[in-house]
Amino acid sequence: MKGIIIFLLFFFSFTPLSILAETPPSTGPAHSVSLAAAPTKCVQIYYDHAPSMSDPDYYKGRLHAIGLQNLLAHFPDIQQYIIPIELYQTGQLERCDASFYLGTYYNNTIPKEFLADFVNTKKTVVWLGYNLWKLAPENITKLWGASFSDLFKPNWDKKDEGGRPGVYNYFEYKGQTFERCKYHKAPDSPEFKEHYSNDYDIALLKLLSPAAEKQVLSWAKFTMGNARTPYILRNLNHWYVADDPFLFICEGDRYFIFADVLFDILDEKPQEGGKKYALVRYEDVSARQGLVKITTYADLFRKLQIQFAISLIPIYSDPFHIYKYPPYMEMKDKPLFIEALKYAQSKGASFIMHAVTHQYDHQKNPFSGVSGEDFEFWDKSTNKPIREDSVAYILDWLTKGATLITQANFKISAWMTAHYLASALDNVIFGQAFTWNVTRGNYVVSKICHLKQLPQNLTYDRGIINNETNQARFAALAGLQVTTYGDAELNQIFPYPIYGDYYGRRVIPEDLGNVQTFLSNQVIARRTIDDIIKDAKRYAVLRDTWASFFIHDVLLNTKDHNGLAFKEGDTSELERLINAIKADGYEFVNLQQWTDAHQNIKRPEPIEVGGQGDVTRACY
Repeated sequence: MKGIIIFLLFFFSFTPLSILAETPPSTGPAHSVSLAAAPTKCVQIYYDHAPSMSDPDYYKGRLHAIGLQNLLAHFPDIQQYIIPIELYQTGQLERCDASFYLGTYYNNTIPKEFLADFVNTKKTVVWLGYNLWKLAPENITKLWGASFSDLFKPNWDKKDEGGRPGVYNYFEYKGQTFERCKYHKAPDSPEFKEHYSNDYDIALLKLLSPAAEKQVLSWAKFTMGNARTPYILRNLNHWYVADDPFLFICEGDRYFIFADVLFDILDEKPQEGGKKYALVRYEDVSARQGLVKITTYADLFRKLQIQFAISLIPIYSDPFHIYKYPPYMEMKDKPLFIEALKYAQSKGASFIMHAVTHQYDHQKNPFSGVSGEDFEFWDKSTNKPIREDSVAYILDWLTKGATLITQANFKISAWMTAHYLASALDNVIFGQAFTWNVTRGNYVVSKICHLKQLPQNLTYDRGIINNETNQARFAALAGLQVTTYGDAELNQIFPYPIYGDYYGRRVIPEDLGNVQTFLSNQVIARRTIDDIIKDAKRYAVLRDTWASFFIHDVLLNTKDHNGLAFKEGDTSELERLINAIKADGYEFVNLQQWTDAHQNIKRPEPIEVGGQGDVTRACY
C-alpha cells in the first residue's frame, strides 16, 4: 500500500489481472501493474470488508490482513496483493502461487465464485477463521475428510483456577504445546466477560475417518479433560486454520504455530542454513546507570561466551526530580558512563538506539516523567500522537540522540521505540531512518502517501550525521503524509526477522519478553526465568525463530529487592536462563554484524486492491 495507491479496477476472466494505479503527480502518470508480470512468487490475501463503516469490526479484516502481510514479509522475494473478498471474481485464485482468505467477520457474504474456485483450484489455498460453513458440507468432506460441527463459544460452566471459562486453550505441534494468552483482569470486571465472550471462537470439525487424522498438523485441546479438535488441517494444496491466529498474540501463543506453517504453505526453506539465533538486550541504559551493573553484565556475558546488545538512551531526563540523579544528563556529560560502555563493547556489546529520552517533555506520560519509564512518541494520557508529531520534529529529535551516540564513537546497530509505541507516521519514519528496528509491532490501518525511500547513506545507523545529510534527510521525507483509519489496532510479536513490515520497517524479533519479578503500575503479570525457558523451548521446534529477550538492572538486586540474586553479585539465575537457551540450539547473535550482513534485503512493495473506506483514495 505504501508508495503506490491502487484504485479499484479489475479486468478479470483468465486474462492477466490488471490494476490501475493512481500515483501522486510527482511520480508520473498512472500505469497498470500485472500480476502475471510479477518478477517473483506472489501471494494474494483476501480479507472481510465489513458491510458498514459504522460497524466496530469494519477495519478488523484489513487490520488482521496486515498481520499476515507482516509474517509473509519474512520471505522477501514474494510479492503481496491485498484484496477484499467481496471483490473476488472467477479465476483469480489461479493468478498466484498461494492465496489466503482471512475470515474475521462472522457470517460475511462470500462470493459464490470464490467458493467454487477454492474447492477446485490446484493452487495452494488457505482458509483461516470464520465462515467455513459457507462451503457446502460435501465440499468440506471432499477437501479434508471432515464435517463442520459447530462454532465453539467459551464454556462458563467449566472454569479454571483463575475463574476463566473453558476454552480450547492448548495447541499441540511438533511435540510442543503452545497456549492461548491468559487474560489478567479480575474475573468480576466487565471487561473480563466481554473479552472471553467475543474472541475465543474456534471452528469444531469432526473427522470422518481415521485416515483424516493424518491431515492434522496441530490439535487444539480443551482447558480441562481430553476434548480436542483439529486446529490446522492440510490436504494437498488445501489448508484450514480453525481460528484467527492474529487475535491476542502473546509469548508461546498458537499464533507461532501458524507462523511456522507458512514455510510449508509457501514451500519455503529455512534461511541462514537453519540457524536459530538468540538475542539478549540489557535494557534502558542511560547516564543514570550504575557503572558496576554495566560491567557486571558485560563480565557475565563474556564469561558465558555470548554476544549481547545494550539498549542505549542517549539523554536522561527527570523533570520532576523523582530520583537523586541530576535531572538532565546527556551521555557525553558523564565520561565514566562512556568508559563503562566502551568496556561493555570490548566484551561483545552492540548498541541499539533506544529512543532519545524515553520520556516525553515535562509531563508524566503517564507514569513518572523519568527516562526509561514513560512513553516518548505517543501521548499515553490521551492515547493520541504527541502534539509536535511531524516529520520535522521527529527527524530533529532523532538527529539529537543519534549525534550523541556517534560522537561517542559507538555504532548504532538498530533502533527501538520507547515501549514499542508511536504514531503510524513515526513508525514509517523509523523504518526509513534506521536500517533495522528491534520491536513488537503496533499497527493501525493507514494510508501512506508521498514516501520516498531514504538511501542508506542518509540513515542514522549507516550514514554520516552532519548538516548536509540532515538537510538531505528532511528534503527526502518532507512530503510524507500518513492518514490512519478507525480505532482498531493490532499488536503483533514476530518469531523471525521481517524484511519490511506494514510501515516499511525491517524488524528484529522480540518474542520472549523480559524477566519481570514484580508487579507495578506498568506491569500486570510477572514473568519468570522458567517462563522464558519454557517459551524458548517451544520456539526451538519452529523454523528461523529467534529467542529474543531483555533484562534490566533490577535483576542484579537480591530477591528481597525485586531482583534474582541470592546474594550480592550473584548471577546464577541469569546464567541458568542463558545456558538453557544455548542448550536448545540457539546461537547468541552479534547484532551489529547481523544487521550489517542483512542491510540490503527487503520485500517488494505490497499492492493494495480496493480497500477500506478512504484508504484507497489517491494521494495528492
